[in-house]
Amino acid sequence: MPRPRTHDLDRLLDVAERLVAEGGLEPFTVRGLAAASGVSNGAIYHAFGSLPVLLGRMWLRAAGDFLDLQEELARAVRGSGPEAAVAAVVAAASAP
Repeated sequence: MPRPRTHDLDRLLDVAERLVAEGGLEPFTVRGLAAASGVSNGAIYHAFGSLPVLLGRMWLRAAGDFLDLQEELARAVRGSGPEAAVAAVVAAASAP
């Protein structure tokens, strides 16, 4: 039976996202992520397999969050007809 995780993958992806946002992709490393998160290099590689996979998971999570926000903003528009449809598109397009 595998050992249970002692770290939260979402928190690890949060730290990775912050590091990439602050410094860009070029200086981003597993070693830097390990130092910033307190999670060992081995645990990071065990969870994701490689740096490209980790970055892919990070981007997919961010894209999903963004699409969820756009959908929420569009659904918040009340009414029907062309005006409401335009308002929903504008609301989705205004997502940060």
